[in-house]
Amino acid sequence: ADSAMGIVCIAPRGGVIFTFQPGSWNLTDFSKKLASNVTSSLVGDEKGSLWIATPSGISHIDGEAVITHGLGIEIPGMPSEGGTIKTGPAGEIWVNYADRDWFFDGPGGIEATTGKRASSPFHCLGRTAENDLPVCRTDQNATHVSSSGVAFVSWLGADKWHETASDELRYSWRVAGGKWSPFLALTNTTISGLAAGRHLFELRCRDLDGNINRSTSSLVLAIPYPLWRQPWVLLALGLTLATLLVFALYIIRERERHIATVGRLKLDFYTRVSHELSTPITVVISTLENLKEDHSLERISPALSRALRNAWRLQRTLDDIFALRKSEEGKLHLQLIQADAQTIIAEETDSLRAEAERKGVRLEYTPNTDTCEMRLDAEQLHRIVGNLISNGIKFTPAGGRINVCLRKIQQDRLVEILVEDDGQGIAKSDLPHIFEQYFRTGEPFAPTTKGAGVGMAVVKEIITHWGGNIEVESPVTTSHGNHRGTRFRVTLPVS
Repeated sequence: ADSAMGIVCIAPRGGVIFTFQPGSWNLTDFSKKLASNVTSSLVGDEKGSLWIATPSGISHIDGEAVITHGLGIEIPGMPSEGGTIKTGPAGEIWVNYADRDWFFDGPGGIEATTGKRASSPFHCLGRTAENDLPVCRTDQNATHVSSSGVAFVSWLGADKWHETASDELRYSWRVAGGKWSPFLALTNTTISGLAAGRHLFELRCRDLDGNINRSTSSLVLAIPYPLWRQPWVLLALGLTLATLLVFALYIIRERERHIATVGRLKLDFYTRVSHELSTPITVVISTLENLKEDHSLERISPALSRALRNAWRLQRTLDDIFALRKSEEGKLHLQLIQADAQTIIAEETDSLRAEAERKGVRLEYTPNTDTCEMRLDAEQLHRIVGNLISNGIKFTPAGGRINVCLRKIQQDRLVEILVEDDGQGIAKSDLPHIFEQYFRTGEPFAPTTKGAGVGMAVVKEIITHWGGNIEVESPVTTSHGNHRGTRFRVTLPVS
């Protein structure tokens, strides 16, 4: 047979078809798909389909599927060697058949066995090509979708004028734009493995003439989401999380506001107390200094000295609180002058040596340079060194040492002040907080821990404002070989 596509087809017995295209032969096995594996005749039509006549009926191959009984009518008794199938100019199908003797001998032939003229009839049947498209639609009433991703879809179909019976229509379908299924005689299917969401199901049908309706019938398969993915659940969850986030931010802001308020109130309290005590302390110090110079009171001079020392200690604490308040208000200003830092540090060390000796602590000052001229604020430098030495005296037991060292570093661009002791040291957990306001190492309310907790904070604020830096190490290997104690390292710019 010669198809309209220019392909030569040969169908021997056995249900196989050889096709020849320029350059090669191809073999396709259609056994068990044709009406019979014995081929009487075959012909190609203008649509590129192949019609195959067999003793059991006419089969139709349109390139997508095999229609076993493609003509819609049965051809009884068509012999394997007594029939042909042809196509007409209007696309009609002509089936001609008679018995084998008539086919070979013709109307005037003589039967080989009896010598009588054959009288078997010759049959010629024609079927006009029908180009009307079949229609199909999904049956939504019989369609079911489950949350497990399984959908059962049913459909109906009909050919115009019933040229092809409904049970002879073939259907093909696809899901979500995937590959079309083969044309089958099914009127329903079960689709599994569908994910949650919306999937487009498309259906098309074909009649016995090979007419395929390309205008598909479609249906949206809506697989419900699990409860936790339902839009209203997600919305409720989002609102809940947003509410919790807003509430958490509110709590954090309120806590920060509370901490800031408490800190401000605490500093205000210290400031007011300092103001209230400043004038009386000044009067007490002045009175004690006058009494100490009175030689008639030499008998009580030691007591006057103790009172004077404690009055000065209280005065330094009040000065630290004032300096801290000025720093927080942005009113801390350095009064820089050209002076010798070594002289100032030596003076501050000498003023605290007697206090160290009373506690049994040895205080040493070892400058590495004869002079150290720099731009400095003498009052603030006194406060920095005084606080660091006082802190060492406070936490160094009797028999301990405190060493103060001064030197220039980085080609004389920086001045380094070291204050180290071999006292009890600072706990590792306390090191990150040592420069915080009101923080005291160890047990904050222990009677052996003196101070208001503002000295180190003031030192940090002054040095930062100066453009310098302060570091703390604990424990350290001191200049005397002890692996304990604390070392404060202060660096300040020379100019």
